[in-house]
Amino acid sequence: MSKLEDLGFKSKNITRRTFSTEGDLEKEIEEKLKKTIESEKILIFIKGTPEDPQCKYSAKMIEILNNYKLNDYAYINVFSHELLRKCVKNVSNWPTFPQLYIKGKLIGGCDVVDELHSSGELEKLF
Repeated sequence: MSKLEDLGFKSKNITRRTFSTEGDLEKEIEEKLKKTIESEKILIFIKGTPEDPQCKYSAKMIEILNNYKLNDYAYINVFSHELLRKCVKNVSNWPTFPQLYIKGKLIGGCDVVDELHSSGELEKLF
């Protein structure tokens, strides 16, 4: 699993930069998010980390993905900054976390992923 810490999503990196408006900062974060979504084969936005999920839905999503013995997937901890959470929701037009993307496409949240997993359809998406 890659942490994607080099993307500038850590709060210390966000607040260090100077922007003329919060809207400018949002636009920059949203552009980075879009590029990250497109560049990662499998990406999850979760509360916490795969090793230490901070909600039962993030834990369930990780449990489901671990069933597939994936070599690598990327994740972003949406608890790292409040503005990051807002921007992820703007980009995805999905109101909750976790969120799973495969090959640049939003698959859905925990309930959707669980249904796809149970039906055998999730594996076909990898």
